[in-house]
Amino acid sequence: YYIWGTGERGKACLELFNRLEVPVVGFIDRNPDNKRVKGYPVISAKEIDTGHVICITPKGYESEIEEQLIQNGTGREALLRYPDLLERIAKLGEDGCRER
Repeated sequence: YYIWGTGERGKACLELFNRLEVPVVGFIDRNPDNKRVKGYPVISAKEIDTGHVICITPKGYESEIEEQLIQNGTGREALLRYPDLLERIAKLGEDGCRER
């Protein structure tokens, strides 16, 4: 997984992925001035290694980022919005509670 965004939501996404043992390749940012965040490399969108899912964390820019990635050849199936991720996790928790 890549995490798009190095702000607070990006860091929260990294923490969540680490807890879930989801492998993270690094961060993507429009201005990759920070070479590393929390030990992970920060790259530009042009440097993305295909074949990874990208979790988009910046609030209010999801559609714009998705369009940019799709235009650059990333398939829509490889894109995940951070709020959707949280919703899926909450749903899994609710389903697990019902089964007990």
